[in-house]
Amino acid sequence: MLKTFHAYDQDLSFRWALFGRLNSRYIHLRKLVIALEFSGSGYVWIPYSLIMIELYRTSINEAMPFILLFTGLMYDIAIIGITKSIIRRPRPKINHDDVLSIGPDKFSFPSGHTSRAVFLLFYFIETNFFQQIPKSVIISWLGSVVASRILLGRHYVSDVLAGVLFGIFECTTIVHLSPLVARCYFANWAAKRSDNISRLTPEEIDPFLCTHINFAFGKVLESLTIAPSEEDDIKGWTLNSKGMYERVIKLKETNPDLRVLLSVGGWTHASRGFNDVSKNAANIKTFAANSIKFLRDNKFDGLDLDWEYPGAKDQGAEPHTKTGYTKLVKKLSEMFQQEAEQTGKEKLLLTCATAAARHRIEAGYEVSELCKSFDFVSVMTYDYHGSWEGKTGHNSPLYGMSNDRKKFREWNIKGSMHVWSALGCPKEKLNIGLSAYGRAFTLLREPGVKIRKSKEKKKSPIGLKAGAAEAGKYTREAGVLSYYEICELIEQNPSNRVLWHQEMSVPYVSSDTLWIGYDNVRSVKLKMKFLKDQGYGGVIIWSLDLDDKTGDFCKEGPFPLINAVKNELSISPNHVSNTNTKCFDDNNTLVLLFENINSQSTTITVVYKNFFFFLLLDAMDDINNRNNEYIKAELVTKLLKHFLPEDRSSRLSSDMMATINSKHSSGSFTHKSLSNSSLGDGQILYCLCRSSDCSTFMIACDACNIWYHGSCIGVSEKESAKIENFFCHRCRRK
Repeated sequence: MLKTFHAYDQDLSFRWALFGRLNSRYIHLRKLVIALEFSGSGYVWIPYSLIMIELYRTSINEAMPFILLFTGLMYDIAIIGITKSIIRRPRPKINHDDVLSIGPDKFSFPSGHTSRAVFLLFYFIETNFFQQIPKSVIISWLGSVVASRILLGRHYVSDVLAGVLFGIFECTTIVHLSPLVARCYFANWAAKRSDNISRLTPEEIDPFLCTHINFAFGKVLESLTIAPSEEDDIKGWTLNSKGMYERVIKLKETNPDLRVLLSVGGWTHASRGFNDVSKNAANIKTFAANSIKFLRDNKFDGLDLDWEYPGAKDQGAEPHTKTGYTKLVKKLSEMFQQEAEQTGKEKLLLTCATAAARHRIEAGYEVSELCKSFDFVSVMTYDYHGSWEGKTGHNSPLYGMSNDRKKFREWNIKGSMHVWSALGCPKEKLNIGLSAYGRAFTLLREPGVKIRKSKEKKKSPIGLKAGAAEAGKYTREAGVLSYYEICELIEQNPSNRVLWHQEMSVPYVSSDTLWIGYDNVRSVKLKMKFLKDQGYGGVIIWSLDLDDKTGDFCKEGPFPLINAVKNELSISPNHVSNTNTKCFDDNNTLVLLFENINSQSTTITVVYKNFFFFLLLDAMDDINNRNNEYIKAELVTKLLKHFLPEDRSSRLSSDMMATINSKHSSGSFTHKSLSNSSLGDGQILYCLCRSSDCSTFMIACDACNIWYHGSCIGVSEKESAKIENFFCHRCRRK
């Protein structure tokens, strides 16, 4: 059978090698085809990606597409190099003496030129790499590159097809390596609530919980300037007290990779100020200059435009605002870049919060043009339904229902994100929106009418006649309940049942009088899986104060929803801290060396035998953006999932216990000792203290130098232990 296949493959390859059989009279035509083939090769795109990484070394956001491009091409070389040594056969003999036709190799194997061309094709299209070039042109060009391998007789047809499959696989792997972000909103009024439960001060925020914090809100004035919305934003109430801006930005002292942006606008702000700013070019330029000064003076890392919404007449937007918003964003991006080049400072980030409904999007946004200038576009995929409709509806469904009316079929996360993507916004720039609150309804029944239970069970929970539920005792807004308030209602009243909507993939609370559509840890994890599967760039969360900050209400630990996001997206610098970390084989050793162990900032160096890891990290080291470390940790960890073999060694025991030997400050390391562990008592344990309870440990095997990670579980401080060397299970067996 193999002989028959080989004979058929050879015959087909010979018949299709049209340019390979041309004589010297047509040498220039063959040279043209070879030049076309060369245009889609690694010889062109590897140097190009390295040059672009160097040019954009001051901005990780700008450099990342080229880093991923370089990584993909190196990945392809590694795969083809392995298969080349295993699978090869004599090359088809077509004009065998003509080097232009046949090339220097005498063997045919899965085509590397083909796999790289296919990788480039899918990568360019998937990431909108060349925004000005139509996709049809890219497809025609790189499709011709693939065809040239057959037309020149360089490979068997089957080897070219194998290269196509390799290229698709590589693109699927690499596109999803783009670092994910979790942008958390801090509402300045949350720090002023009267009770300790609902009040959230900047000092209570874990600096490693989110990659970005958006300070909500600043105001846009008719005078074309930005202003604080609260009196204590810049200066505290007392003479020497710090303002809220400074208190939030102080979190960066513990986590230098954290970025803090100022959000301007909001729902109640509507279009005030924005109308004037976007009216003409002079106003836009003045506002951009004033914005840079305000952001730099107050040490923000960027500006988040939360205009709700350009083009929305019901929100006071004037007719010019759709095109005016595009001009405003372009000028802000341009002047942010110029300011960074002139001053040598890190470029200010430019992001936005945008509408999720199609009618808002089409009325107010020139999507493809806007997305070229924004670093991130955060779609507010919540508040789809609420008490204003007079009936129950979920706040933030992941998917729509099969019986949704045409108007509402896109009123879900999947639908809204598809609209933005289809209109030309690159997926990696799009953030989905999560809410740490639910929309609550009081169910309305007509007097004297009682619905039988049997019928009630069959009735859909969506669309029941309802009004706004009573305000929560902590947040005090009718029709809205924070996540911890919902947990308390469930705990205190057994009649408040938690049910799951299969079609929408979200939970809801239902009783005779109350209905709440909200998110829990389960639905958040499903939404993060959707985000990763679809290739979106990250998530925004409204807001920090609405999650269960202490974990006392929901019994799921502090900030359970945001931590679920963090764990699913693996976005923090210490996300490699995991009890499932693997002990790698000696011949595929990965060493994580944590330098400056007593400092607040942890540097990660990776050593791996595949040479492209060196090249990748070498290039990344030159990107002197302060986002470096969490980006490197994120990218390397994702790469390892694809390049390292399954581990066969044992895991650390889950019954590991620790005793506290000394007090420790946030962001530093301290010694702890192990007890009651299957690894042996009294081993050295390094605890990375992110908070007062010192929640994460790192321990290194003295023999193989592999770092292990897990959770510190505190026990009696009175317990004593010896300090001994630690060896992992594999090394202990030796």
